[in-house]
Amino acid sequence: MEKSALFLFNNMKEETIYFNSLKNNKEKVKYILENNKKTRDNDNYLVALFWYYENPKIMDNTITIHEFLRSFKNNMLVSPDIITRSRRKLQELNPLLRGENYNKRHKSAEYIKNNIKEL
Repeated sequence: MEKSALFLFNNMKEETIYFNSLKNNKEKVKYILENNKKTRDNDNYLVALFWYYENPKIMDNTITIHEFLRSFKNNMLVSPDIITRSRRKLQELNPLLRGENYNKRHKSAEYIKNNIKEL
């Protein structure tokens, strides 16, 4: 039996059913962030896990790269922009969902902002 990527359930099927029962994309992103710390600092990993749970064909390895790209082109997958925008908003509002890079990015932004004011 294949273990789930987030290891909350005994198998991928149970995890996929739960993931797809969540009411909106923001809740799905929150679920991933809460249960996989690596996704808090890695948008590519976050998007990959989101799509993995969203599309059972990806999980079953029954989709070809051409089918996947066609699905992406035809907007059949949630846009990476929507997923990462949700992550940014969730991290802004909930410090527990922030990764290690969050504070580094914001300190750097403050420093740049202060230096621009001096010019």
